[in-house]
Amino acid sequence: MITVPLRTVPGLNAREHFAVRSKRVRKEREAVAWILRDQPKPLVPCTVVLTRVAPSAGVDDDNLVGALKGVRDEIAKWLGVDDRHRNQVRYRYAEARGEWGVRIDFGPPVVGAQLAFDIADEGSAPTQRERSIDAALSMLIEAGRILDAAQVPTADRMVWDPATNTVIGGRK
Repeated sequence: MITVPLRTVPGLNAREHFAVRSKRVRKEREAVAWILRDQPKPLVPCTVVLTRVAPSAGVDDDNLVGALKGVRDEIAKWLGVDDRHRNQVRYRYAEARGEWGVRIDFGPPVVGAQLAFDIADEGSAPTQRERSIDAALSMLIEAGRILDAAQVPTADRMVWDPATNTVIGGRK
């Protein structure tokens, strides 16, 4: 669990000038980037749970998402995965009472989501994403879902469905 000492506003209900909002979001993102800079990156795919901690009674769910938008954007940048890719990183939200802050927890991928992997050209240096793919495939092999690497489809693109624990090959 990573804690960012950050006072968040009540999301979409915050009535502020666009320039004030821009400055606030930039500072929120800088604070998150500062805290994450020395943290080890989790393997992608993963789940990110963002918990808004505030002394108030809380906000409704759409304002909760809005209050943590800058935090989410900075985490996505740090992970190197656009936050619109729900199949690679799934964001969940929670609230807690306490001193102002945001808690960030990383967990395993959500069961039932399909996870798409692009297979890289042979001979090039492995990227973080390719190392994540290798780790996921190793996990499937160790769990007995794939008996050996020869069972991995030789395709440009593979999809792993955690709900059925199967790897599906196909073309882009």
